[in-house]
Amino acid sequence: MLELVPGVYSAPVLSPAVRERIWAVLVSWWPHEKEASLVMVWYEADLPGKQAVRVLGALPVDLVLVDGVVLARREPREEAGP
Repeated sequence: MLELVPGVYSAPVLSPAVRERIWAVLVSWWPHEKEASLVMVWYEADLPGKQAVRVLGALPVDLVLVDGVVLARREPREEAGP
């Protein structure tokens, strides 16, 4: 797997067995992390956007499906007063 930036890895082709093994290891590590979340995304031809998403922990965004594309949505921040 290629580490794109610290903590973000990419592998264009992983078998389902390898993907499940990686997820199992991440799940075993996750309880020891503070304020962490994990997101795994992979190609899945039968799903909208042709991607499947698996999440562990609370994300700072909501994942929403819009016209067949999975998007990340954040609540607008309140503007600071003058």
